[in-house]
Amino acid sequence: MTSLIRKTRDLLRPMVTFEREYQIRRAVCRITPTSYEPDSPPHLIHCCAWKTGSQWIRLVLSDPRIYRYTGLQPYPYATVRDDQECAKKYKRSKRTILLASYDSYETAKSLAGKPNVKSFFVIRDPRTMLVSWYYSTRFTHRPTTGVDEHRYAMQNMSDRDAFIYCSDAFIKEFAPILDSWAQHANNLPIVHFEDLTGVNSSLIWTNLFAELGYAVPQETIQKVLKTYSIENLAPNPHARNVDDKYAAKGKREWPTFLSGSDTSSIYQQLETWIQAFGYTTQHA
Repeated sequence: MTSLIRKTRDLLRPMVTFEREYQIRRAVCRITPTSYEPDSPPHLIHCCAWKTGSQWIRLVLSDPRIYRYTGLQPYPYATVRDDQECAKKYKRSKRTILLASYDSYETAKSLAGKPNVKSFFVIRDPRTMLVSWYYSTRFTHRPTTGVDEHRYAMQNMSDRDAFIYCSDAFIKEFAPILDSWAQHANNLPIVHFEDLTGVNSSLIWTNLFAELGYAVPQETIQKVLKTYSIENLAPNPHARNVDDKYAAKGKREWPTFLSGSDTSSIYQQLETWIQAFGYTTQHA
């Protein structure tokens, strides 16, 4: 059944717009019986930076089996921000979750515009985020204005020079989000992506929901995680490994084409975030 659900979604996804997918998810939620605690928080924001599994987490959080125990209607943050009609629907909804807020703590709270909003932030080892962002920006991400600008800048660079270029751009682009959330790391739920996908993932998710005020059974979470398992993402058989978004399944290694001094210099630039979010200073 899990495989069928996943295959059906992957088959239909190219034919369904992003907003339409979440309209369908909300429609399914509306006919799903709920059993959430009446005093559980009515509004939640899933906050994150890029390259922290946000698309996968968004699917988990908007699954009707999770909705049954939270009662939170799923709204993508970017759609609420950019689409006035969706924003109106969001504002009218009595229980909501904003998904994948790539923004600072202050901006996310402001856009939510709701009383009694709770939030949590998903982080990943900044070194791993950088590696993922490099491959995504240089090879696999769909063309956008920002991606195209970076690719144009890197088109005649060696692998080493392109990675160093990306590390400088990464620090500049990610700083507003990471700096903001680092300031709140001691008083808000900060969750490691590695824990959400690790061997104890269902327990981590159960504890996260409990910390936020929702009682979601671990057995339900296990079933949902199985449906959307990152390990089951199928590489494109026609793509080169380096060009395939799913080939590495989120496990790209630190590049071997960098010198030791290159690596040390980049690590030093990331050190503040590594420590602020509770990662070890040795490269994982």
